[in-house]
Amino acid sequence: MPTFSSDRISKIIIPDLERRFRRGYIDYFDRKNGIDQPVEEVPIRSIIPLEQFEGLMKLLDDIVLFSAATPELTSNFEGLWNRLDLPDKDDKNRFECTRMGLISLESYIKVFIYLLCGNGDLLRQIDAEKRGLGYILNNLSIPSPDGKRGLFDTRYAGLFDTLRRYRNGITHTPTDTNVYESDILVVKENLSDTYDELFLLTLTGLLLLLHHHADYYRRYLDEHRLELPLEKAASGSPADDFDLEQFKDHYLEELLGEQNRELKQKVGFIGRIDNQQTLNLLPLKLQRRQDAGEEPSDRDNDRPDEGSDFTDGEQDGMAMDDLIDAGDRISVILGNPGAGKTTVLIRLIRQYADLWHNGDRSILPLRINLNAVTEGQTMDDALRTAFNAGFGITTTEDRKRMVFAHTEQLLEEGRIALFIDGLNELKVSRPELFMASLGSFIVKYNKCRFHITGRIHEFAACREAFRRIEGCGIYHLCEISLDQILLYLRQLGLREERIDEFRLQIVRAGIEELLGTPLNFMMIAALLLGSTEYKIPAVGNRGELLEMFMRSSLSVRSKEKLVDEAVNFNAFDLLQQMAWRISAEGKRVLREDFVIEIARDPRYKGADRVEKLVDSLIGLHIVDQSVDHKGSWLTFFVDTYLEYFFARRLALDFCEQHASLPKQLDVNDEHNFEILKLTLELICSGWVRKEGCIADGRDFVKALYDLGHTPAQPAPTTTTDGILQTDGLPVKPAINKNLALVARMAAGLKPYTDKTNPNARLLIESWLLNTMVVYRISHPVPDPEGDYDYIRQLAECAVVLSSERIFRELFSDYWLTALLLTVADDFGMHLPENPEKTMTLHRTLIDNCTDVRLFYRFLHSRYLDLVLFRPRSAQRMRKFLSLLFGNLKKYTQKLLYGYIAEWREADEQQQGGDIYLAQDANTLLLYIDDVDYLISRYDLPAAERSQTKIGWSQLRKLMRNYDDERLAAFIFTEQFFGLLMYREQMALYLFRFYIFRNRFSRYLMQFLFEGTGRKGISPGNFSELLDAFPLEKIPVEEARRRYDNEIYDYLTQETRSEESDDGLIYRIFDVNAERIRLAIKDANTPFEGLTACIQTDGTRRFYRVEADGYVDARGETFSLSSRDGSLLPVSGKIVAPDGTELAYAASASNKEISVTCYEAADIAWLRALTEAGTAVRIGSVECGLRFAVSTPLICYRVLTLRCDATCGLPRFTGEITFFRDGDQSAPVAIDRRMRPENRYRNHRLFQPITQAPLKAPDTPYIVFGYAGRKVMVITDKLMNTDRYTDASVRLWAKNQSVSCRFVTGCKMQQGFVELTLRSSVKWDLKPSGTLRHTLPDGSTEHIPYIFCLSNRTTFVLRIFHEDFVARMRNQSVCDRYIAGENDFRVGKLSLRLESVEYYEPNSKLSQLELELTDGQSVVPVKGSLAITLKRETQPAQLSFTGETRGPSTMLVNVRCAGIDLQGREARFLVPDSGMPLAKGLYLRAPGSTAHLCIRQTPQPVQWCIELELRAELRFPESGEISFEEYPDAAFGFRNLSAGERTGTLLVWCTEKEAVDCDSFIRTVSQATRITLSSGGRQTQMELYQVGNATRQTGYGRLVAVDFPGGAETDAEAYYAANRLRVEILMPVVNTIDIPKVEKTLYKIHSLGYNKAGSNRIRIVRPLTGIDKLWLSLDDTKIMCRPRDLVTEVLDGVEYLCLGVETERGVVPRILNTGTLHFFRRGESGSEPEQVGFGVIFPLIAYGRPERYHADICDVVSSEMAHTVTIINEQIIEFFVAKSRSYLLLDNEKFFEQICRMKTLGQVFDVCRIISQDNAQGLAVYSALHKSMAYTCDTESGFSNPGYEADSHVLFEKNHRIRLLRDIPRQPCMGCKTGVVVYYNERRDAFISVENETEDYYYPMRDDETFQPGDRVSFFVTENLLYKRRRNAGKTMMADNVQYIGTATSYQGRIVDKVTRQDDASGMTVLELTVAADDKRLPRSQVTITLYDASNQRWSIISAWEKETPCSFFIVKGKWYLLLTPDPAQTPSTENAHGE
Repeated sequence: MPTFSSDRISKIIIPDLERRFRRGYIDYFDRKNGIDQPVEEVPIRSIIPLEQFEGLMKLLDDIVLFSAATPELTSNFEGLWNRLDLPDKDDKNRFECTRMGLISLESYIKVFIYLLCGNGDLLRQIDAEKRGLGYILNNLSIPSPDGKRGLFDTRYAGLFDTLRRYRNGITHTPTDTNVYESDILVVKENLSDTYDELFLLTLTGLLLLLHHHADYYRRYLDEHRLELPLEKAASGSPADDFDLEQFKDHYLEELLGEQNRELKQKVGFIGRIDNQQTLNLLPLKLQRRQDAGEEPSDRDNDRPDEGSDFTDGEQDGMAMDDLIDAGDRISVILGNPGAGKTTVLIRLIRQYADLWHNGDRSILPLRINLNAVTEGQTMDDALRTAFNAGFGITTTEDRKRMVFAHTEQLLEEGRIALFIDGLNELKVSRPELFMASLGSFIVKYNKCRFHITGRIHEFAACREAFRRIEGCGIYHLCEISLDQILLYLRQLGLREERIDEFRLQIVRAGIEELLGTPLNFMMIAALLLGSTEYKIPAVGNRGELLEMFMRSSLSVRSKEKLVDEAVNFNAFDLLQQMAWRISAEGKRVLREDFVIEIARDPRYKGADRVEKLVDSLIGLHIVDQSVDHKGSWLTFFVDTYLEYFFARRLALDFCEQHASLPKQLDVNDEHNFEILKLTLELICSGWVRKEGCIADGRDFVKALYDLGHTPAQPAPTTTTDGILQTDGLPVKPAINKNLALVARMAAGLKPYTDKTNPNARLLIESWLLNTMVVYRISHPVPDPEGDYDYIRQLAECAVVLSSERIFRELFSDYWLTALLLTVADDFGMHLPENPEKTMTLHRTLIDNCTDVRLFYRFLHSRYLDLVLFRPRSAQRMRKFLSLLFGNLKKYTQKLLYGYIAEWREADEQQQGGDIYLAQDANTLLLYIDDVDYLISRYDLPAAERSQTKIGWSQLRKLMRNYDDERLAAFIFTEQFFGLLMYREQMALYLFRFYIFRNRFSRYLMQFLFEGTGRKGISPGNFSELLDAFPLEKIPVEEARRRYDNEIYDYLTQETRSEESDDGLIYRIFDVNAERIRLAIKDANTPFEGLTACIQTDGTRRFYRVEADGYVDARGETFSLSSRDGSLLPVSGKIVAPDGTELAYAASASNKEISVTCYEAADIAWLRALTEAGTAVRIGSVECGLRFAVSTPLICYRVLTLRCDATCGLPRFTGEITFFRDGDQSAPVAIDRRMRPENRYRNHRLFQPITQAPLKAPDTPYIVFGYAGRKVMVITDKLMNTDRYTDASVRLWAKNQSVSCRFVTGCKMQQGFVELTLRSSVKWDLKPSGTLRHTLPDGSTEHIPYIFCLSNRTTFVLRIFHEDFVARMRNQSVCDRYIAGENDFRVGKLSLRLESVEYYEPNSKLSQLELELTDGQSVVPVKGSLAITLKRETQPAQLSFTGETRGPSTMLVNVRCAGIDLQGREARFLVPDSGMPLAKGLYLRAPGSTAHLCIRQTPQPVQWCIELELRAELRFPESGEISFEEYPDAAFGFRNLSAGERTGTLLVWCTEKEAVDCDSFIRTVSQATRITLSSGGRQTQMELYQVGNATRQTGYGRLVAVDFPGGAETDAEAYYAANRLRVEILMPVVNTIDIPKVEKTLYKIHSLGYNKAGSNRIRIVRPLTGIDKLWLSLDDTKIMCRPRDLVTEVLDGVEYLCLGVETERGVVPRILNTGTLHFFRRGESGSEPEQVGFGVIFPLIAYGRPERYHADICDVVSSEMAHTVTIINEQIIEFFVAKSRSYLLLDNEKFFEQICRMKTLGQVFDVCRIISQDNAQGLAVYSALHKSMAYTCDTESGFSNPGYEADSHVLFEKNHRIRLLRDIPRQPCMGCKTGVVVYYNERRDAFISVENETEDYYYPMRDDETFQPGDRVSFFVTENLLYKRRRNAGKTMMADNVQYIGTATSYQGRIVDKVTRQDDASGMTVLELTVAADDKRLPRSQVTITLYDASNQRWSIISAWEKETPCSFFIVKGKWYLLLTPDPAQTPSTENAHGE
C-alpha cells in the first residue's frame, strides 16, 4: 500500500473514496450543436480503471505536497484533503465541502498547468488577462511535454463543462455581467442526493486531470523532489507541534460527530418526519433494579404486617438524562431487543461532551463497542482497539504511544468515563473469560465511571461478574407507552389530525403492546407515517411486524420507489444470505467482496444491479457500511435485522426442505433465542409459506423439543390429539430442557383450540400439561423445598403460555399449594416455607404471564372459592394479587382494569354483586402511574361498601405523583383516610412524605388543621409531626395553643433573610405622621398605585403605595441607650429638652437601639444634640445619644406608603407583597430583574480599580467559576500570559491556601448571565454543575453553570454557555423562561426561575484558567494570587497592562467639560497623571450615585485656556466653538458663566487639531464671528469683544462617558464643582444581595427563679437592667425592690443573684423554685414590664420538650456553641426528642462531653443500611431499638454516593436521615467493646460484651486474624446471614470490627484431668480442673468440660497432664483457655471455657 502524508489519509479518506469510486455513477451534459445531451448513469470505473485509483490518489498527495512547498502555488490545494474527508462530516459540512471543491476547481487546474509548463509564466499571463475557467478549459493552449494534448481527455469535455456550469451556479447569478443563463446549473432536486453526485463528479474530474498526464507528473515530481524543503514536504501532514489539550478537543469533536451520525441514522426520519436537525429522542426511562450484588432478603418490619405487603415493583422510571447524576459508579443498562440501549449510551456521551465543551474538562468519554472484540481478547485489548479508533488518530507511532500513556493516566485518575456497548454482542467462544477481564478492569480503574449496555435475558449469564463489584447498579429500560409516543410526535411537529389517525390505527390493529420498544415504534411509524394511505393490519407478534416493515421498506420509496419491484425478492435473498454468512463466520461484519460473490447469481442481472441494491439497503438503514484501512465492510444496522433475516432464511429452509438446524445455532444459547422465536412466528403466521403453516410450526417445535430429551429417561408421549400416555414413566419425569424455550417462543402466537390439527402452541401446552399431571399424580404432597427448581420451571412455562386448559390445572388446589399461593394446612398438607423462595416463585408467575386477564379470571374465581372457608389462604392470595397489580406494566394495568371494570359492570346487573371485583378494581387503580386515570375512575363509595383497605405497597406507589395537586385533593379526605389499613402509621407517613418534600398543599393543611386529619394520631406522634413542619407553616392558633407563646413570638419574629415567592424584603427608610417610606431591592415592576400588604404579629396590614422612585441618600446612624437599662421601644419619638421631636423606627427593641436618618435636616438636628451632649427622652425613659457611623451615598429604591392610625407602624424589616385594588386573592407577580435603566446606579455592580503598581509578585483575584478540576479566576489584565503555562499558582485568603497549575489566560471576551432561582427546600448545591431545563415540549436542555451563590432556598447560578447566554439576551425568551414553574433542576432539586441578569464582558480584565491539584475542590472566593515559574523557587514578577490598576483609585482636579443630556454624553478634562482610563471603566463623583461608562480611549489635550468673550447671543453650557480664522478646526468649550452673553469659556484643543496655544490666543483676539455647536444645533453669531485669555494647566486628557437619562440632578452637581474628585471603578462579579439579619431580644414579663438564701433568689441574668423595676414573686401581689445584685457565672451561663424586699424592708415568702414577675410604676399605677435576654437557652424547660417547636433547637445550639461549657443529660434528651441530635453531633465541644458521660449509653440512633432504593427509601437496622426501619417518607436522593448497603446513617425520631462517614467509635454512637472468646472452622468469631447475655456473631474476612482474647470495638447489626446459615445461631452480629488490644491474661495450672462417658449423650467427655496462680481472683479454680473429641483442640488439651502450666482470660466470670499451637497446623481453634 502506498505511503501517504498522514495516517488519516491512508486509513480513512482513501478507503472511503475508493468505496465511492468503485460503486459510483455520474450524470453530466454533453453539449452538441448548442443542445445539452444528458449522459446518465456512467460508472466512474468505466472512465478510470479501478486498479489505477490508489496510484492516482498517491500522485495527488504528492502534488499537494509540491504545491504547498511552491510559493506560487501555496494556497491552490489548501484544504483539499479536508474537502475529500467525508466520513466524519454531517450533511451540512458535506454540502460545504462539495461547494468549496467546485469553487476551488479553477485553482486545482492551475497547479496542473504549472506542472505542464514547468513554471508559472502562463499562470501569470492568465491572471493578467483576467481569463476565467471557461477560457482555460476550452481555449487555452497548453504545452504537451508527453505528447498528449490538453489538460484532459477531450472525450470528457462535457463533464468539465458541466462542472464549470455548476461552479457558476454557486458563484454567479443570471444577472451577472458576461454570464449567460445557459452557463449556470443550479441544484434544484433533493440536496443530499445531488450534492453526493456533485462530489463524485468533482472527484472524477480530478482523476481525469491526474490520469491524462500521470506518468509525466510522476517524472516531474521525482526530478524536482530536492526542491521540497523537509518542513514544507510535511506541511500536508498534521503539524509537528503537538498540543495534547487541543488534540483531546479534536478527539471529542470526532466522537460527538460519530454519535450524532449514528443518531441521525436511527432517528433522522420518523416516517416522513424530518428529525435530522433537532435529533429529538423518545423520552426513555430507566428503572433502577437492585444492585448487582444485592439479593432479595426478608424484611421484618415493626409496622403491622407491612413487610408482607411490600413490593419491589415497577417504580416511576428515571429519565435517561438523569443517569449521569445517579450515584452508581457502574451503571449496567439492560433492555429487550430494540429497547434503545445504544441510544441511551449516545445520549450520555453527548451529555459528557456538552460538559467538556462548556468548560467542565474533568471527564472525557470513551466508547468501546464489544462487537469489535475478537477471539482471545481481553478488556485491555478492547480498550486498545477503541483507543486506536478514537484517540489513535495522530500521525506518528510516537505520538500514539504518548497519547495512550496519557489515556492510562486519565483512567487511573478517574477522568475517563467508559461507555461499553453490547454485552450481548460479544462473538467469542468463551465470553466468561472476557467478562472476568472486564470485572478486573473495572476494579483496576476504580475511580472511573462505567456505563454498560446489554440485553436483559442474556445478562443472567454474566451477572456473577458484576455481583462482586461495589457501586454497581442495574437499570432496566422501561417500555414506552402510547401516551409517550403521542407526546413525542407532537414534539416533532406532527399535526394533531395525523396524531389522532396514528392512535386510531394502533388501537384498531390491537398493536399497542408492540409499541413498547423504540425499534418497534420506528417500524410502525415507518409504516403509518411514511404514507398517508397505508393501513396496518392486526399483527400478533414481533415477527409479523418485522415482515410487514421489511416488505413495505423494500418495495416503496419515500415518495415513489426505492427498490424496483423486480428486485424485491432479490433484496430479501441478499439480506438472508448476509445474515447466514455473518452467523457462520461468527463475526458481526462481512467483507463487501461478498457482494461480488452474490453478483455471480444470474437472478441479480449483474454486479451493477447488486451494488445499486446494496446502496439502496444502506440508504434504508437496513444495512450499514464501514470503511477502514483493511477495506469496506457490511453489517446490519441493528441486531434485530440480523436476527430477523437469519430467522427468515431458517424458516424458508425448514418449510421447503425440513432442513435441520444449522450447526452455528446453539439452541441453548440465550443469544439465539430471538432468532428461534422470530423463526417460529414467521412460520406460523404463514408469511413464509401459507399452505401447511400449522404443520410446519408443529414440526419446528417438535424438532427443538426432541433436542431437549434426557436419554436416561423415557419421554412422556401423547396421541395426535395431545392425550397423555403415562405407561412406564417414572414418578418424576425430567422436564425437557427445551420446554421452557419452546414455551417462550410460542408465547407470541395466538391461542388455538383445534385439537384435531394442533398448532405449535397447542402441542407445547400438551407437553407441559402432561408433565404437570405426571408430577401431581406421583406426588400427592408437593415438595416445594426439594423440587423448588422443578416446580418453578413448570410454573414459568404455564404462565408463559397462559391458556385456559393450562390454567385449569395450574389453579387447582394442588398447584396453588405447591406454588405457596395458599396455606398448605388448609388442604391437609404440611410444607416448609422459605420466604425468599416464595417471593421468587410469585415473581416468576407475574413476570412471565402473557395473558394477565385470563390469569386474573382464574385467580379471582379461586379466591371466591376460598374466602369463606379457607380465609388464611384467601388472605395470602390477596397479598399475591397486590404483588401482581404492582408489578404489571402501565399498559397491562390499564388493560386489566378495563377487563375488571367490564366484569364488575356485568356482575352488578345480577343480584348480590361481587364486592371483591370493586375491591380489585380500586386497588389496581392505586398502582397505575396516571393521576387522571386514577381520579376519574376511583369509586370511593364502592370502596367503602366493599370494605377495601389500602396497604403499604399501594400507598407508596401512589406517592410517585405527590407533586400533582390533584392527587393531594384526592388523598387528603376523610373518605380516603378511612380506607387506610393502619390509619395512624399511614397518616403519619403521608403527612411526613409531603412535609419532607416541602409540599404544603392547601388540601393537606385544611385536612390536618381544619378537618379530621389528626383523627387516630396519638398526641405524642402529632407533636412529633408538627416538629417536621417549618414553624411558619403551622397555623398561628394551633401554635399558640400548643407552644410557649413568648418563645413562639421570638422564633417567628426573627428577622427574615429571604423573600417568599410573592414578596420582597423591605426595611423602613424613614417615618413621619403621614407616611412611611420603605427601601426595597430594585425590581422591574412598578408599584405606584398598588396596595401593599405587610404582615405583623399575625395581622395583615394594608397600605396604599403613593410613590415609587429612587432616592440618592447618605445615611448617618445614631445610637440611643436607656440610662436605667430598660428596654427602648422599637418605634416612637425622640424628644429633645426644648420639646422638638423626631419620629424613628429601629430594627429591634433593646436597651440600646440604632436609628438611621437620611434627611439632611434630621441629621443636622441629631448631630447638634450629640455634639452638645444633650440627653433626650423616648417616652418616659431618659437616653444618651451618640453618633455611630456614616453610610456612603447610595441609590435606594423607595416606596412611599400612606399611613393612618388604623394601620400602625410595621416591623422595621420584613416582607411586603402587593395587590391590585379590590383584588386581594392573588398577589401581583414581581419581575425580580433589575431595572435596566437603573443598573448604572447600583453600587453592588461596581468596585474600585486595583490600587497597585504595574509590576508585583502577587495580585488580587476573584473566582469567576469552576469547570470540573478547573477554576477560572479574574485578575487585572496580565501581560504575556503564555509564559505562565504549567507554572505553579498559589491562591490564598486569610488562613486558607490552595495550589493550582496555570493552564491558560486571556482577556474576558464573553458575557455571562446570572440566573436567580428559588427552591422550596434548603439545599446545598455544588459550586458548579449542570442545570436542566424542561422545555414545554417535554424535551430537556442541559446548561452547565460555573458558579453558585446561595442563601437558604435562593440560588444565583452563573452561566457561561455561549448559546444560552445569547438566548437570554432576548427579552421575550427570558420572559418565557421566568413564566415556567419548577421546570429547572439541578440533580433532584426542582427550581423556579425568578430573574435573569446579563453582564457584559470586561476586556480590561484577565480570565485565568487554573487546574486544581489533587485533594483540592474549591478555592477562596477572593484573595491573592502568585505564580511561580517552573524551576523557580520565588514567585514571578507579574506585569499588568495598567488598564484596571494604578497608583490610586481616585482622580483629583477633574473638571466637567460639558454634558449633552440629549446625546447622553458627558466629557471631563482630567490630569495626565498616569491613571488608567480605558474604555469600559466607570467614573463616579462622590456627590453622585451614577456610574458613568468611559466610551472610548481618552483624547490627549494640547492646551486649555479660560477665554472671556462677549457676543450677540447667550452661550450654551457646552459644546464646540469654531472661528473663521480656523475653518478646519473645532475647539471644545464649556461656559463657566451660563446664561450670559458675556461670559468666561473654558476652551481646549485636542491633539488632532494641532493648533498652537499662543498662536490661537493672538488670532482669536482679532476674531469677529464664531460658530457654536451644542446639542446637535449650530449657531453663528457676531463676536463683540474678546477679553483676557488665561492658560489652564494640569489637564492632559479629555474623557467621554455615557451619561444616562434621568440624571439631571447629577449634571447640576458636576457643573457646580470646579475641582472634582472622581473615583475610577470597574464591574464586579460574585455578589449576592443577602439582607442583614439582626438578632432580636427575647422579651418576657416573668421568668423562673431558684432560692439562693433566706432573702435572695437566683435568676438568669437579663440583658436589660432591672434595678429600677418592681418585682413580684409567684402569685403574690407584694411589690418588692431588687437589692444587692451580684452576677455569677455557672457552666458558662450568667446568673443574677439578688435580694428581694418591700419598701419597708419586709422579705416576702420565697419558694425553692418559683416565678418572678416584672413591673414598672407609672402615674396610673404598676404595669407589667418586659425584660430582654440576649440568649434563650438557659430559659428553656428541657424537661418539657412538647412546649416547644423543634426549630428552637437551632437557636439553642447556636447560642450554646458560643457560651456553654457543660451540657447535661436533660439537654441531650431534649435534642433527641426533637429529632435534632445531629446538631450535637456537629459540635465538637458537645460531642466530646457526651463521649465522656459514661453512664449515658447510646445517644445517637446510628443505623446500618441494609438496602437502598431511591423510590422505596432506605431499609436500615437500628441497634438502639433492635428493629428494622424504613425511610421511604423522607427526602429523596438515596441513590447519591454514600448511601450504599453497609453504610451508616443517623436516623432521627422524626425520620430525618443523615449520612455518617468515619463514625466516631464511641459508646454514644452505639460502638461496643468486647472480647473475642471463640471462633470455629468457618472463621465465624463470637464476641462477648460485659453486662450482655448474648454474644455477637462476626464472620471474619480472609484478611482478618482475630484471636481469642483480642479486645475489639464494633457496631451492632442484625445477623443477615442467619437464615442462610442455619448453624449461625446468633441473631445479633458485629459489624465494622477493629482490634483495640488484648484482654488481661492469667497464669494457672492443670490440677485435675478426668475422661468419662456422658450417660445422656453417650459422648466421651474431657473434664479439666484449672487452678489460678493469682490468689486475688474471686475463684481459685474452675472445671472446664470438652465434648467434641473430633475437634482439633481436643488433641491439644487431651495431651496436657496434671501440673501443666496454662494461661487463660476471664470474660463475664467465664474462664477461657488460651491455646497457642502452630497456626499452620490448627488454622481454626475453639476455646474451652468454664464457669
